[in-house]
Amino acid sequence: MQSPSAATNKATNERPAGELPLPAGPVIAATDGTPESDSAITGAQLLAARTGAPLRIMTVVEPVIVYGLELGSVPTDPLVYGPRRAMQRELVHDQIRRLLPTGTDTQVTLLGGNAALALAREAHDLHGRVLVLGRGRHGLVDRMMLGETVLRVLQLADVPVFAAEPGIAELPKRVLIATDFSPYSVYAARAALALLDPDATLLLAHVASHGDSLDAEFDRVRREIGIEQMRVDDVVLTGSPGSSLVEFASRSNADLVVSGTHGYGFFNRLVLGSVATQLVRGAPCSVFVAPGSAAVRAATRARSGPGETRTIPRDEWHRALASFTRANAGRQCSAEIEDPVLGAQVQGNALPFVAVAYDHHDSEVQVMLGASRLAGRYLSHVVPDVTEVQILADFDGRDRALRVGNEGGATLLTFAD
Repeated sequence: MQSPSAATNKATNERPAGELPLPAGPVIAATDGTPESDSAITGAQLLAARTGAPLRIMTVVEPVIVYGLELGSVPTDPLVYGPRRAMQRELVHDQIRRLLPTGTDTQVTLLGGNAALALAREAHDLHGRVLVLGRGRHGLVDRMMLGETVLRVLQLADVPVFAAEPGIAELPKRVLIATDFSPYSVYAARAALALLDPDATLLLAHVASHGDSLDAEFDRVRREIGIEQMRVDDVVLTGSPGSSLVEFASRSNADLVVSGTHGYGFFNRLVLGSVATQLVRGAPCSVFVAPGSAAVRAATRARSGPGETRTIPRDEWHRALASFTRANAGRQCSAEIEDPVLGAQVQGNALPFVAVAYDHHDSEVQVMLGASRLAGRYLSHVVPDVTEVQILADFDGRDRALRVGNEGGATLLTFAD
C-alpha cells in the first residue's frame, strides 16, 4: 500500500501547497437582504477587519421565468424585473445600515442571472480572498435550503467560501481543521489561518482508515500549514469521514470547521467531495471550504511568475505559434478555460504540450495536449473567433504561459517547469 505522502505526490504533481500564494483580493459578502443572510454581512465585516482587506457586498436578482402551456418558458417583462432590482437594492442597504457601524467603507454590487454562477464569476474576476454566505436559521429546512445554495456556489467558485453561522459576532477561536494530508487540505488550512482569532486553538483532525502511526504525516502537515508555534491538538477519528467530523465538531464545541475539496475541471466539480457536502449541510458551526480549483488556480498563477507579456499582432499569429510549438513541445502544462457563463475552469494539470496552431481561414486556434505527436494520441481544444494571442515569458526569455482570447472568454496554458 502507498504511504499517504506518496499517494499525494503522485496525484497532484504540483509545487508544495505551502508555497502557493493565497488570495489577496477583497472579502465578499453575498446577501439577498433578508435576515437569513445577516450572518454573511457580519461575518464578512469581521473577516475584512481581521485581514485589512476591502469589504465588497454583492446581491443577485435572478430573472423570474413564467411558464405557460402555449408560451413555454419566458422571462418576466423588464417592467417587472426593474422594480425587483430596486427593491432588492433597498433591502440590502437597509441591512447594511442595520448591521454595520455607521461610516463602514463598503461597496454594493447588484448582479443579474443565476445566483451561483454570478457570484462565482464575480469572485473570480476580483481575485476574492473569501466569499461569505449565510447559513440561515438553525431549523432543518432553513439549513438545508441555505446549505444547498452554498454547495451550488462551491461547485463553480475557485475562491474559498465561508458559510457563516447565524449570530456570528467574533472571529473563530476554536477551529477544527480536517486534513487528509493532501496539498488541497493544506491549502485550505493556510487560506483559513488569516481569518482566525490570533489566539485560536486548532484541532487538526484526520479520519483514519488504518491503524498505522500518523505522527510523521501530522508533523509534515503542520510544517506546510505553518502552525508549528500555535496551539494545535492532533486528532485521529474513525468511521465515515463526513459524519465523524460533524460529530466531533459538535463534541469539541468548534466554532469553525475547515476543509478542502479535491479535483479540477467543471464536470468533476459538479459532485463535491462527500466530506465537504456533509460539513456544509450538517456542521453545528461556521464552515470554511477551499475548493480544489482554488489551489490549482494558485499553482497556475505561481508557475506563471514575473516576466514580460507580449501581445502578438494578428498577422504574426501563425508564425509566432509555430515558433512557440517548436520551443515548448513536450513540456508539462496546466490548461484553464475562462468561460463567461461557467467562470474559470481548470481542465487539466501536468499535461504534455503537443502543439498550437492558427487557422486564418476560420480564425481559430487549435491547442493539442497529450502523450506524443509521433504516437498520434492527443487531446484537441479549438478556440474559435480568436481576438487576441498573448505569450508570457520570464526574464530569461523562457515561455511561461500562452493566452488565447476570443469573444467567449479565453484559454490559458501555463507551464509547470
